[in-house]
Amino acid sequence: MYRYGVLKAYYYEEASKVRQEYKGLDEAEAQALLDNAGTYGDYEILELTKRDDLLIDVAIKRELKQGRVKVEFVHVRHFGVSKHARSMEDARFFVHHCRKSKAEVRARYKVEDLNDAQDLHGVEHDTEDSNNTIDLNECYLLTDYNKDGIEEWRRVVVARDKILENVEVLDHPFAVLCPIPSSSSLYGTSITDLVMPVQRNNTQAMRMLNDGVSKAVRGRMKARINGAVMEDLTDPRISGVVRVESMDDVAPLNETPLNLPAVLQYKETNDDWLEKRSGWTRYSQGLSPDALNQTATGVNIITNRGDMRIEAIARMFAETGVRTLFKKIYALVVRYQDDKRVIRVADAPLEVNPAEFAEEYDITINVGVGSGNKDQVLAHLMALGGTLEKAAQAGIVGPRQVYAFIREVGKAMQLKNINEFVKDPNEMEPKGEEPPTPQEENERIKLELEREKLKIEREKLDLDLQKAQAEYELSRIRLANNQPPLDLGGSLMA
Repeated sequence: MYRYGVLKAYYYEEASKVRQEYKGLDEAEAQALLDNAGTYGDYEILELTKRDDLLIDVAIKRELKQGRVKVEFVHVRHFGVSKHARSMEDARFFVHHCRKSKAEVRARYKVEDLNDAQDLHGVEHDTEDSNNTIDLNECYLLTDYNKDGIEEWRRVVVARDKILENVEVLDHPFAVLCPIPSSSSLYGTSITDLVMPVQRNNTQAMRMLNDGVSKAVRGRMKARINGAVMEDLTDPRISGVVRVESMDDVAPLNETPLNLPAVLQYKETNDDWLEKRSGWTRYSQGLSPDALNQTATGVNIITNRGDMRIEAIARMFAETGVRTLFKKIYALVVRYQDDKRVIRVADAPLEVNPAEFAEEYDITINVGVGSGNKDQVLAHLMALGGTLEKAAQAGIVGPRQVYAFIREVGKAMQLKNINEFVKDPNEMEPKGEEPPTPQEENERIKLELEREKLKIEREKLDLDLQKAQAEYELSRIRLANNQPPLDLGGSLMA
C-alpha cells in the first residue's frame, strides 16, 4: 500500500539479575570468587556459610548486562525525513515518533521529573507508570554541534518540551525499502500506485455486473398513479400479492438489457493490465484453465516473464534497504560487542572475536541476474552431468569435480546440507595400498628374476676385470726386473 518501508537497527542493552550458588569451596577459592565477582557486573552476597568440614558455601546475586542488535519495523506514519531529501544519503534529518511508558522512559533516559508530560491524548493519569504512555520524538540530525568544523550525527530525544537525551552517535539507524525507486524522490512508486487505477475499473465493472444481474432477476416496474398499492410493489417477498384496480395498472419497465459479454471482456482487459503492471499472473497462481491445453514449456516461459518484475523488486530490496540494514548491523556489532561469542554456521560452531573485526569487507554479491528458475538450472546441470561422464572416461574429471557438481545439483534441489549424502573429498582419509592382482604379481616376480640375473652377470664381469688387472700388474713388474713374463696360458699377457 505504501511507497516505501522503514527498518530501524539499533543496539539495545538489557540487565537481568540471577542467583548463583557455589558449594564446597575452600578459603582460597571463596576469596578468589569474591575478588573477581565484580568483573562481570554488580553483585550482592546473599549467603556465606562455613560448614563443619571447613568448606564454604556462597550464594550471590549478580546483575548481568547483555547487549544485542535489534531490528524494528517503523510505520511510515511514524517516520519523518528531510523535506527536500532525494535519497537516504542526502537526508540530514530523521525523526521517529514513538510511544513509551513512563517507567521505560525513566529507566532508559535516567529522568525523574515527568509529571508534566502527557500521553498521546493529552490527558494526565494517576495510574501506575507502566500504564502511562508518553509521546517521544527520537530525532537524528547531521550538524556541527561542537562548532569544530566537522558535522556529526546526533540523537535528540524529545518528550513534549523536554529534551531527554542529546548525544553523538555513529550514524542514523534507518534503512528504507522501496519497490520502484525514483531518482528525484526518496519515496519512489509502490505497486499500489500501478494497479490501483485498474483495480477501480474492475470494481466498477463488478458493480455493473451485479446491478445487471439484479435487474434481470427483479427488474423495475411501471405503475399507474393511484392504480396500485406502492407498498406491494416494493415488497421483495417471493409470490407476494400486488393489489391493483385493473390488469393494466402494473407492467415491466422497458430498459436496455445488460450487455454481459461486453462487461466480461472489459473486466478481462483490466485483469490483463493488472498482470502486466504487477507481474503476478494467473499462471503464477495456478488459476488459468487454458494452461491445461498449452505446453509446459510455453506456460513456464509465460510464468518466468511474469515473475521478472517480482524478482526485480526483490533485487531492488536487496541492493538498497537490506544492504544498508546489514551494513548498519555490522557497524553496531563492531562498535559495541566486546566479548567472544560462539554462533552456529552450517551446523558447525564458529567463534566470533570482535578484536579481529575489520572496518569494511570487500564482498562481491551475485544476485543471479538472468540465471533462470530452479527447474531450468537443474535441467542445465543434468545436461552437464552427461558431459562430465564422458570427461571422466578421458581422465580429466576427478573426485573434487564430481563433488562440486553434486553440490550444485543439491543447491538447485534446495537441499540444505549436501554432506548428508556425499563426502567432501578434502575431508576423506587417504586410502591404503591395494593388494596387487595375480597378473601384476607374476610380472613383478619376472622383473625380480631379470634383475637378479643382471646382477650376477655384472658381478662376474667385475671379477674378470679385477683378475685381468692383477695379471697385467704382475707382468709389468717382472718386465721391470728383467724377468721373463709368466706363461698365463691364454690370458691377456700370453
